This record gives sequence, C-alpha cells and structure tokens, in this order.
Amino acid sequence: MFLKKYAIVVRMNRETLPEDAISFSTIDTASLECCLEHGAAKIHNIISQESLVRLRNEGVPRAISLLETRVPEIMGFFALLGVVDVDNTKLVHVDIIDPYPNAQGMNDAHIDSATNKGLTLLIPYTGESALFSCDNKPFLSVEQPTIQTEYGPGDAILLRQTIRSVNQDPYVRLQAWHMGISSSERSIITIDYLNEHISTSHYLSVKNK
Repeated sequence: MFLKKYAIVVRMNRETLPEDAISFSTIDTASLECCLEHGAAKIHNIISQESLVRLRNEGVPRAISLLETRVPEIMGFFALLGVVDVDNTKLVHVDIIDPYPNAQGMNDAHIDSATNKGLTLLIPYTGESALFSCDNKPFLSVEQPTIQTEYGPGDAILLRQTIRSVNQDPYVRLQAWHMGISSSERSIITIDYLNEHISTSHYLSVKNK
C-alpha cells in the first residue's frame, strides 16, 4: 500500500469513497460532478510524457494560450466549462508552486486563501507521487477523509473552491479542505477558474441540499 510510504496512520470510515469513484480518465461531466459533490476528483494519467518533458525543459508560461501549446490536455478543462477567452486574467489564473511546500510532515488540511471561488486544476510535473486527501469539512492527518488517493506527474486533481450555482440553479458549496503529503519536493501548476457560477452545456445531476 502506498500509504506506508508517507508514514501516516489512517482509519477507514463509512464516508470513504473507493478509488474507482473518484478517479477518471478525462476531464468530463462525471469528474466535474465528483468534484462539485465531494470536493475533488482525480484525473488519472491525463498528461502525456511529451507534455511533461516540454514543461520541464521549456518552463511554464503564465498565459493560458501558451500553456495550452505545451500541455494541450488542459483544453478539456476549459471546453467543459465553456471558456472561450482563456487569457482573460479576471477569469483564469495560472500559478507555479516550486517547490511545493507540503513535504516531510507539513500535513495539515487547509483551504486555499488566495483562490476562494470556482475550480482549481492541480498539475504536478516534477517530483514523486504524493498522497492527496480531501473532504467537505476539516479533518486530521490520522483520519480518513472522503477522498484519499495518490497522484503524481501525469495525473491532475480537480479541486472545488466556493461554488454558488451550477447552470443557473442555486448550488452552494464552500471550499473543500485538502492536504498533500509527499516524501520529496515537487513542482505543481495551479490553474484557477475564478467563477463561483459554474456553467456547462452538459447535463449535471448535482442538486442543492
């Protein structure tokens, strides 16, 4: 089990989702629904080795239109949300975390302070795999949250920030609590879609509660 590598102890509970319920092969309606309801979704092995090599060798541009040429796989994220003007800095923001700080014991669940609305796509491109945990409420490192998975270069995480509506229907969800634990430093691209009103041409089965 990969959990042993991170030297933490977890307890199973009834809310824990199996890997096949939180892991998807594409950024699509199912992964978006999982993210909206549970706080996050894992997109498994979506970033090609060619894209990872380009990022490592050529760097990470802040302009989305340039970033798409190096990582064309992210175009599915914007296509799903109907984003046409990807370089609208009021709507889309790119940041690079290098090195990512949550290594060797910095394992507190948190919510993002700089990005507090919309959706975030996390794309690791250097370093080893990490343990990612997420829940709709705060949790301790010794607890098993709703979502717990391993992800690394090649994968992506779709993370929910505060959402107010989906396809013009009220759908209020606050920021998801999440945590990353790695045995080494890593580099991550964060792409923030800064809109708390999600709109997609696809039917979503999520309902406000």
